[in-house]
Amino acid sequence: METDAPVRRLTTDLPAGTVTFFFSDIEGSTQLVQRLGPDYRQVLERHGSIVREGLSRYGGIEIGTEGDSFFAVFESAPAAVEATIWVQHALAEEPWPDMGAVRVRIGLHTGTAEIGHDNYIGLDVHRGARISAAGHGGQALVSTTTRALASTAADFLDLGDFYLKDLEEPERLYQIAIPGLPMSFPPIRSVGSTRNNLPASTSTLVGRSREMAEISDLLDQHRLVTVSGPGGIGKTRLALEIARQQLPRYAHGVFMVDLAPVEDERLVLPVIGNSIGVTDPSLTGIAGYLGDDPTLLFIDNFEQVIKASRDMGTMLQAARGLKILATSQLPLRIAGERLYRLSPLGTDSSSTTSGSDAAKLFADRAQAVDPSFRLEDHVHAVENLVGVLDGLPLAVELAAARINLMSPTEIAKRLTTGMGLLAGGASDAPERHRSVRAAIKWSYDLLAPVSQETLQRLSQFRGGMTLDAAETVGHIGTTDALTTIADLVDHGLLMRDTAGLSSSRFRMLEPIRLFAEETALTSGALPAIAAAHAAHFCDLASTAGVELEGERLPFWLAVLEEEFDNLRATLGFYESAGDPVSGLGILGDTWRFFQGKGHLSELVMWLDRFEALAGSSSKTPQRAKGLMAWGAAVYWQGDAPAAISHYEDAVAIAQEVGDESLIASAFYGLATSLIMNGDTSGWEPLSRAEEIFRNRNDIGGLAHVAAAKAFDALNTGEIKGSGKHFDHAFELYSEAGHRLYAGQTSLGSAGVALEEGRIDDALDYARKGLQYGEILGDRFLTAWSIEWVATALVEAGDIDRAAKLSGAASAAREKLGGGWTPLMIGVEDSESRLTRVLGEEGARTARSVGAGLTLDEAVELAKGT
Repeated sequence: METDAPVRRLTTDLPAGTVTFFFSDIEGSTQLVQRLGPDYRQVLERHGSIVREGLSRYGGIEIGTEGDSFFAVFESAPAAVEATIWVQHALAEEPWPDMGAVRVRIGLHTGTAEIGHDNYIGLDVHRGARISAAGHGGQALVSTTTRALASTAADFLDLGDFYLKDLEEPERLYQIAIPGLPMSFPPIRSVGSTRNNLPASTSTLVGRSREMAEISDLLDQHRLVTVSGPGGIGKTRLALEIARQQLPRYAHGVFMVDLAPVEDERLVLPVIGNSIGVTDPSLTGIAGYLGDDPTLLFIDNFEQVIKASRDMGTMLQAARGLKILATSQLPLRIAGERLYRLSPLGTDSSSTTSGSDAAKLFADRAQAVDPSFRLEDHVHAVENLVGVLDGLPLAVELAAARINLMSPTEIAKRLTTGMGLLAGGASDAPERHRSVRAAIKWSYDLLAPVSQETLQRLSQFRGGMTLDAAETVGHIGTTDALTTIADLVDHGLLMRDTAGLSSSRFRMLEPIRLFAEETALTSGALPAIAAAHAAHFCDLASTAGVELEGERLPFWLAVLEEEFDNLRATLGFYESAGDPVSGLGILGDTWRFFQGKGHLSELVMWLDRFEALAGSSSKTPQRAKGLMAWGAAVYWQGDAPAAISHYEDAVAIAQEVGDESLIASAFYGLATSLIMNGDTSGWEPLSRAEEIFRNRNDIGGLAHVAAAKAFDALNTGEIKGSGKHFDHAFELYSEAGHRLYAGQTSLGSAGVALEEGRIDDALDYARKGLQYGEILGDRFLTAWSIEWVATALVEAGDIDRAAKLSGAASAAREKLGGGWTPLMIGVEDSESRLTRVLGEEGARTARSVGAGLTLDEAVELAKGT
């Protein structure tokens, strides 16, 4: 809006005091009229309806309109901002006719309401109109005052100070960062624009509002800011947008210096000189030209001429008004530098209904190829696809370019076999940006040979790696490990993962990992690298097998959860290599992790595959351990006959191998499966196991025997004897440091208390099991404990809570792939008890409420008194 909008006279009272003025108009309305002809009236009416609805929703008062422009006021600045966001979203989502998209610019300013002749008058009205006129279609600008009063209503981008038409003093402008809508716009329409050579943006910058704000803050406080990261992560596009937003702050100019074509550091100063228009491209000549005048140099692609960084330090010392925003895969390492490591776009959509930033980028670029593409029609497939690509912007853009040939699901499937699909970028893009491989190779070629070899060796890690694992698999000497890893981090090819158990954990973006793996395959090194990776995690599993039985179980459950992707890759390697011995050994060592973290079905899948590879003639300790793991898995899934069969095979192999520890464990597993199936023949293998455990002074093993006797007594109605056995088992488990089994035993004691009518004691025992499950991080024990709490609560008369917990426990068992109920040891479960109280339909309805609870929510409900 180039002039103040005429207002209509009001017959009602106008808000007085401090108000927020709202101005809007359609960008390019004249061109729309010419394109649409008579249809423009319908577009204009729909535009007016949307704006009026937004004003009405948030308490805005329409003052006047002229053509496509609106003038309104709000008594609340936050309400004005919220209305603006709503209007822009509604306009963006409206299905406008072809060639008739409506892009509206909105300006807000909060000031004093001066009223004359039933109209608003005064400088603040003019200021609001000028702010609106400075923007572009789809953009929403606010003044400093409005931003201060509405700081909690939205995120704002600081655009800087601008001289606006007819206003004597510069105005600090902020852009409302509207989620899901473009953030990138041409320069503000102001008086006396800053001299610059910044290229026009050919694409929308999607997301990155947090990064833009953080880097801008760094530039406010420091004179050299380097944005680093691997090729294809979006350094140039982001830095260009930041440089454009900085235009009002640098009276002497903002200049881009592209070093991508430069490979000789001696040419850096001449290129800078040419970019800013200096005839003497020496340090003295450039510094003399810049002097103390405020100037920003945006220097792109510094990594390949990194030796020239010392000249930047000299230039900053000589030209006091100079600031440098650099992009580089390496730090410049000069005094005063502030490094900003750029991460990929977010791929987590759990906190938003409109999709992750990476998914929005995919949709934006896909629509350039296929205008009919809509993210909401493919949201799950796109989120999966960008997750495969780890949110690397270049990879996402190149994948989106294939949308006219394949669906997002088909693209993701193709990507699992390599990066060949991710090529063919825009013809005007730099060669390194026309394929992901070229972008990553650009970074790879900058590495020293030892770092290149290390990157290849680390390519087999999935989901990250610890520093120790990197040293082992990467064959890096301890003294060189930190240096080599730091080199890979500096080049953006490894990223430090601060969310892990260890602060020294690192991960590789999937496109980079695929490149490194392909490079290793080409060099012939991949088979040995994959074998070294598998051997490392085979050793880790062996250590875990011991630790999962003791006091450190919580830690090792967490370790294996963190390394689960590496564990899966290792199992896949041994399956492909036809090595069932190693595969079954790993599964035998880690089955407790699969159970405790809810992966029983996957455990059974792997066991089935490796057992088929091994064949029935195989007689190894690893196969015996694998069969025992299989027996345990189906036992916890409630399939006692299958468990008995697997344990019988394990007993036979263990006896042939002659390993007493294996023999005792196999006999115990067989005995428990028989006893829980109501078969009294289980007492013979239990006696055999007890004899070996006693001879070996195995306290944990003797605790197992006591627990088996307790469950058998409870199952056969010998309640008092069962209680004594459970107490004895709990003491032995506690002595042996087996907290998981102690927790399970507490649930057995809850069953005894229920059968004896001691409801309060039953609740105490059940909640003790719940406490063990929480402390240990064992989801299986936690879900089982919730069922016992629910069962006890029915008898306590707390039917509503019992029903919710019963439904939650049932849903958890289904999600975890199995689980016990009290019925398995002869105690009526919560579902049966609720059915007696509420009837079948009533119990089903009441339990359905709890089925929607998360495990954590159910735990909190179960803890209540």
